[in-house]
Formats: sequence, structure tokens, C-alpha cells
Amino acid sequence: MEIKKNLQILSKLFWKQCCIPACILNIVIEMCSRESFVEPFWYAITNPLVFLYNTFIIAVTLLPCLFVKRKRFVHTTLCVFWGLIGFTDFVLLQFRTTPFTFVDIFLIDTALAMIPHYLTVWQIISIIIVLGGASVVCIYLFLHTEKVKREV
Repeated sequence: MEIKKNLQILSKLFWKQCCIPACILNIVIEMCSRESFVEPFWYAITNPLVFLYNTFIIAVTLLPCLFVKRKRFVHTTLCVFWGLIGFTDFVLLQFRTTPFTFVDIFLIDTALAMIPHYLTVWQIISIIIVLGGASVVCIYLFLHTEKVKREV
């Protein structure tokens, strides 16, 4: 009986802390990449399997939130990470036709050298301010959010 109760709690937490935020994040990332408010919803309707697959990938990366004491910190940090990936994809799609991929991470040295050719000084400063702000928020959450007592 104890195991069944724990699985029910874990299932509710999975939907609340992983699936719903993953769906929202996926929609926001699609809005950025498609540069439209309506297109992501049309994409989800016309290509439901691809949309659900992408949502599942995000949900799997949010799974650690279920097993740590600092749930809000980990959840926010992972959501910020996905937001940064979506923003990076948006910026790259402005300059080329291929989206952000894993290979781009290995080419970061070349990309950093080319940034002044594609972005103005103010855009670079804005990006640094946003990254710094995201870091400050994550550090604040780590230091000031309470540890959640074990739910399962």
C-alpha cells in the first residue's frame, strides 16, 4: 500500500513539475524559432508526435527536480538553461538557416571570434546583462529557497 501511495504522489509530481513546464517551455522555444505567437500551436496540431517528442526530451531533463531537496532552485536552473538554448537557437536562425545543434557547442571558439561581425556592442552588452541576471537569480534561489521535505 505504501508503494502505491508513493507512486501516485510521484506521478502527480511528474505531471506538475516536469510535463506541464516542459510543454510550456517547448511552446516558448517554438515561438522564438518560428517568430510567431500562433505558429507553435499550429505546429503542435499538425505535427503532434514531433511536438510531444520535443516536450518529452525537455521533461526528461527536468526529472532531477523530483529527487532533490532544493526543487525550486533545480527547476528554475533547468528552465533557464532551456530558455538559453531557445534564445541561442533564435539568434542563430536570424543569421543562418540551420538551427542550434550539439556540434555548435564544439565550435564555440570560432563563434566567439565571429560575434562582433554579427552583433552590435549593445546587443553583446544586453546578452551579458541577461546572462548575469539569470546567474544572480539562480544563486539567489540556491541561497534563499527552503529545502522541500521528502514527499515520496
